[in-house]
Amino acid sequence: MKHNKSPVQATTVSVDVSVRDYINQEAERLGLSQRQMVTRMAEDYERQINTSKEDGLDPQDLLTEIRDDLSKVLKRDDRVVAFIREQEKVLLNPIMKTTQSTADRIEQLIKILSNL
Repeated sequence: MKHNKSPVQATTVSVDVSVRDYINQEAERLGLSQRQMVTRMAEDYERQINTSKEDGLDPQDLLTEIRDDLSKVLKRDDRVVAFIREQEKVLLNPIMKTTQSTADRIEQLIKILSNL
């Protein structure tokens, strides 16, 4: 993308207010107009894509790699959840039942003692 120095044809782009505020904040910080800032962002994006391609990193390959990594994370997450559920079944539920049973017995003893 090359910025044309001839008379500019302007257009309007609809973005979230938070995005607009970010663009304006960064433009002010860099001493640029909103239009210049958006143009610079687009040029930087294009440069990154071209650099990735020159380095042999096709954006589609990067997306595939990210998807594969995410799949691995989700599998690990499933294993962690399965481990927690097993611990709940083996340890936590029996502890809860025993605690409730003990609390029920103590409550019964208190009632018996209060009737004496």
